[in-house]
Amino acid sequence: MDGFYTEQLIRKRKSVKDLMIEVLLLAVTIVSAAVVFIHFVGIILLIVMIIIDVFVFRALDIEYEYLYLDGDLEIDKIVHKERRKRLFSVNAADVKLLAPSGSDRLNAFKNADVRDYTSGNPNAEVYEMVVVFSEETKRIVFEPNETILKGMKTLVPQKVVCKQNIESHRSI
Repeated sequence: MDGFYTEQLIRKRKSVKDLMIEVLLLAVTIVSAAVVFIHFVGIILLIVMIIIDVFVFRALDIEYEYLYLDGDLEIDKIVHKERRKRLFSVNAADVKLLAPSGSDRLNAFKNADVRDYTSGNPNAEVYEMVVVFSEETKRIVFEPNETILKGMKTLVPQKVVCKQNIESHRSI
């Protein structure tokens, strides 16, 4: 056992597409409220729209939880702080490469299936992990904290490429 443990919660920022969906739903709900005054059947449309709004707004409230324990990394998706779903699980021994997003070492895996489990924050330090499961190569895009990076670097140092500032920070 290497003694590394961390839980990290990443809140996904709403994309432009998500915001457009919310605005469109709200606009249709407002129009359906106006229809109530024109025809009594409009009340049914208004109730249906409010129900749809609630479900869609909740579905767009997403967080990712990274759980790292002694070489095992699990990534869960949490929807509206209520529903949890395991998206990904891997052991450090099965990792082919862990490098900062945009690294030249990732070029060999350009055709791999990409799974994005990041916040969408442009200032976040994003890494990509390459894994092979039953001959299928996947690139997992995520935002590991220093404990995850240090734990992986300890277990499989030849497969982990860290950003320069993280390496210099560790040596202090």
